[in-house]
Amino acid sequence: MPFSGEDSEVVCSLPLSYTTVPAVALNASNTSVPQKSSLSSVSDHDLGRGRGMVKEDSWLKHVIELLDSDDEKHISWAAFHAACETLPTDLPAITTMLPLFYEKADTPAMIKHCMNVLLQSVTEYLNPQQVPVLACDCPIFAKAKYIQWMWPDSHGEDKIVIMFGGLHLEMAMWNMLGDYLADSGWTVALSEAGIGSLGTVESFLKVSHLTRTRHAHQITVAALSKLQREAYSERDDSQTISYEEWRLSMIEKSPTFQFWDSVLGLEKLVLTFVRAHRERNFEVYMWSLELIVGYFFALDHYNYSRWVPIHIRDMKSLPDSVREDFKKNWVVAKTSNHFSSIPIDQVHEQENAKMKGVGGVIGLTENPAALSRWMVCGPEVTKLFDQFESELSVHGSGSHMHHEEGLATQKAFKKQTQNLIDTITNFGNPFLDDCPELLILNTRECADDAVITTVRSIETIGVTQYQQYYKEVIVSGERSIHDSINSWCPNLLSRLFDYTHLSDCNLHCTKLFFLIFFLGKQQRYLHTQKISE
Repeated sequence: MPFSGEDSEVVCSLPLSYTTVPAVALNASNTSVPQKSSLSSVSDHDLGRGRGMVKEDSWLKHVIELLDSDDEKHISWAAFHAACETLPTDLPAITTMLPLFYEKADTPAMIKHCMNVLLQSVTEYLNPQQVPVLACDCPIFAKAKYIQWMWPDSHGEDKIVIMFGGLHLEMAMWNMLGDYLADSGWTVALSEAGIGSLGTVESFLKVSHLTRTRHAHQITVAALSKLQREAYSERDDSQTISYEEWRLSMIEKSPTFQFWDSVLGLEKLVLTFVRAHRERNFEVYMWSLELIVGYFFALDHYNYSRWVPIHIRDMKSLPDSVREDFKKNWVVAKTSNHFSSIPIDQVHEQENAKMKGVGGVIGLTENPAALSRWMVCGPEVTKLFDQFESELSVHGSGSHMHHEEGLATQKAFKKQTQNLIDTITNFGNPFLDDCPELLILNTRECADDAVITTVRSIETIGVTQYQQYYKEVIVSGERSIHDSINSWCPNLLSRLFDYTHLSDCNLHCTKLFFLIFFLGKQQRYLHTQKISE
């Protein structure tokens, strides 16, 4: 970094064009979505399901075969896809962080200033012919789009590409699936299978830890696929029918079967979305995203319902100057390992964690000078760490294996999957239920009829709402993006449960518990009176 003199320890000030954040007046209510003549309609969902899910089905077939054998090679999701990786390994991308700001990141002024800095640094210094790409979470994405629509000449969609961060999208998808799975008995099954404590597995519903949540769903999708195949092999049918015909007939008979089949399908879709990032497959990314976005509408996740279709619109209408390069470099490879490309916002989060270290800014906020030095020098320190790690990797073994391809990881995945299968089997295989009720996994209690209606129609309603929103707001412009999105108010297990089905035994145990509590309180009161006397 430049100093004011050779013997001076005073760091030169950053340029005012970087440190000064101009005020911005953003009147979002007057903005509208610009119409694009070449914008295509909603993609064919069957095409995405057919071509995008092939690799997930291959992995599940591989898992089922290994669960019946003594082998566990490449049984985990990441290890299997890494072993099948055919793309050439690229050089690791160069990542860095600029000096930090005091201002909040989600203010219109800070977002517009960041766009200005990005445009200046890329178009004037790094690569004059390149269109910058900015990855954001949902609140910042919304305000950044408003800025593009209000200042199209300087910050328009042909000047800079604003995209949803894949990391935050994945977290929103698992969170949405957690809403669907809440109170279904899934967390109890994970806890009894030894995947984690009850408190830990409950946190998977809200994605408190992304890696653990993804791991739990990978184990779940493997276990459910095995249980569904076992149910198909145990079917009582005089005539031979294919697996798909049997699955569709069971969906018509049993809401329990349909619920867990939909959970299985949605988990596979989210894993396909994640795999698209790891393999840098932009087409699969778009297919899986359009298949999943309907569930945001169906489960009343309003912010993502409103803005994910805008992101899909942007990805379908990329500027000609950036389209081909963007489809090749829309994710970042920090290493040369197979199946290891990650979204742009995940790289930023990792750089943040690296710069904060153990203590972060604790103890620095009360000292403005120390905080300023940390904000300026922190990114430079992370750059030194990256250079050190890159030197180690150059002189390493030269292996490009994924970090989950180790034998211990494979054994642990197989053991946890088998434990979950055994636990669900003890509860009762849900794919063997052909009754007209929706049964809770661990208690075998019946859910309300309104929940069954939701399970039967959630996918259809979600797709219909998404297609209508995309047509009226984005393609034709009949509706404003500010118009309220109609709430379907789905009756989920966590929101509506029929407690009239509680057994007399459970009611008797509840009364007994309160009786013991009352007698204990009375005894404690008499003991206190005796001591006081």
